[in-house]
Amino acid sequence: MDSSPATSSSAFVTGDSCELAPDDIRRLLETSCIGRDVVVFKETSSTNDRIRQSGLAGAAEGLVMFAESQTAGRGTYGRKWISTPGAGLWFSILLRSKLPIDQLPLLVQIAALAVAEAVEEWLPERVDIKLPNDLYLRGGKLAGFLLESSNGWDFQVLGIGINVREAPKIPDYPTAAMEEFAARFINRNEFAARILSRFEQWYLERRPEEWASAFGSRCSLSSL
Repeated sequence: MDSSPATSSSAFVTGDSCELAPDDIRRLLETSCIGRDVVVFKETSSTNDRIRQSGLAGAAEGLVMFAESQTAGRGTYGRKWISTPGAGLWFSILLRSKLPIDQLPLLVQIAALAVAEAVEEWLPERVDIKLPNDLYLRGGKLAGFLLESSNGWDFQVLGIGINVREAPKIPDYPTAAMEEFAARFINRNEFAARILSRFEQWYLERRPEEWASAFGSRCSLSSL
């Protein structure tokens, strides 16, 4: 069963892990649209499912939903996405893009660019984009993206999952987490705000031709 949204604005809990808090994320944003409405769930089935429900109900573009844990998180091809409580950022964004249907995959590309750029603010490492929609760090999967849309919707659901504190151990499948390589503590509220701010810059301030060019350049330099 899905829990109620988190309402606390406290940024810290026991140990060195920071709790996601809507007020803290909003305070750090540099956006006019994306993330101005933020919800954090302690646990939910899937943030993509939650955002889809809100989209069908008429919610405005830019709504973002985070979950500390997902019980039914998913990636591409219906694969299960492991969402360990507090170990990463698992969230979805509601978009109402007017892009033609055949250009909607560009939304995944700018999400990958935004996350890669935000990660590199913390790490002295290059983040590689592996086609079609994964980020890799030193040969291990760091992040994944899932875009869902329908001819019957007037919106898109963009799901993002990033390993921050730790990565799931999957046999014969290399994974990576930011804190394996970070030189300083990663405050997830700050990191989330940086991702959303960078995403809006790409989404609202740059043209689709620039999106594709930047994405292709980063992929072309990948050794994967």
